[in-house]
Amino acid sequence: MLHQKAFYLIFSKTSSLRHQVTEGALAFAREKQLPHPVCEAYPEVLVPGLSGDCLGAICSIPPEETLRVRNLGIPILNVSNTRGPVEGMGNFLSDDVAVGELAARHLREQGYRHFLCLAPEKGGLVHKERARGFELALAGTTGAKQIRIPALEKNPGRPWTRLRFVEEFAEHLRPKLQNLEPDTGIFATNDWMAWVLLNVLRKHQPELLHTVGVLGVDNASEDVWYGSNLPTLSSILPGFRQMGYEGMAWLAPQTDPNGTPNGGDVLKKFPPAGIAARASTAGGGCRDPSTSRMARWIWEQLRMQSPVDVDELAVQFHMSRKTVYRMFSKHLDMAPGDWIDGARLDLAKHLLRNTRLSIGEISEKCGFAKQDVLSRCLKRETGFTPREYRAGNSLLQNETPWDTASRNAYRILKK
Repeated sequence: MLHQKAFYLIFSKTSSLRHQVTEGALAFAREKQLPHPVCEAYPEVLVPGLSGDCLGAICSIPPEETLRVRNLGIPILNVSNTRGPVEGMGNFLSDDVAVGELAARHLREQGYRHFLCLAPEKGGLVHKERARGFELALAGTTGAKQIRIPALEKNPGRPWTRLRFVEEFAEHLRPKLQNLEPDTGIFATNDWMAWVLLNVLRKHQPELLHTVGVLGVDNASEDVWYGSNLPTLSSILPGFRQMGYEGMAWLAPQTDPNGTPNGGDVLKKFPPAGIAARASTAGGGCRDPSTSRMARWIWEQLRMQSPVDVDELAVQFHMSRKTVYRMFSKHLDMAPGDWIDGARLDLAKHLLRNTRLSIGEISEKCGFAKQDVLSRCLKRETGFTPREYRAGNSLLQNETPWDTASRNAYRILKK
């Protein structure tokens, strides 16, 4: 029987980076036509016999498993930021300070005037670094604060479900949100807490659900649908796919007997790949729930490439044109047509920063009549042409190429 050796991707079952790291690693294997299999495994396979069929492993595992992995005598790459770099193995980690900084930038760009960071009390280094980056980016900003949430234990006497845990978690969070300003941009250091926050607002402070901005991390909410009565969640995409891609590039040469082992001294941090911008952070700065809902509807329609004008807005929200104009003038200090034009330009800037779409494609997606119309509008607001703006602001400049199917990390996601 032929005994084939493989590279293993070893993750905890609940790891938030599992799918994206795996996607990047497999993209590298396919692109380079690696002769050996690359496949997932759970920590239960970490037994001494693993070293007999494992060429190397990318790992995100609990602390108690670290020593067992290190003693296997094979090249190991740690991609978990829970405890930071692990001695005796390579470390490719997310730059979580940069994640927090990007969160602050996004919420500021959306027009929020107050800022809040929501992080667990005992969430490990990941959450501390994300919160620190957020605070650094907002240093000196009036109205920026942080809320720490205590960890909850699962009740062994009650069958556990995700939504039941949300309810229990919400009881700890609700009292801390009593004095929340309606134009607050909130950064939750993972998607889980962001969804809890949206549920708390829906149930206890519905008037704030559409005026505060909520931004998570990991884009993990794609695996759960929480109902149509919640705005879709904006989320930062850490550089997990890139970590998987470059992780395999680091591991693969170590199978070459003529190569030079990299040992455990490698430490590299990966910046975030971008933002999956959705409705939960749109319409920032508007303190009126009804007007904010209209602003978010405009935002979502543009991202679905649906026609948007004042007449359609009035029909959708059962108002007269005159009422729509009055509400936008009062609460956003501009006509609804100007808001629509600004939303088109905001989408264009986001696509320039976060995608490789051509300028012509971006112009069409955003509803500009011609490419030169987009160029004139962007030049008037920023002083730059689309090409110049992309060159100075793109988050993709250092991207390692992979197949088209793996690039969905950089698309505007609207579910």
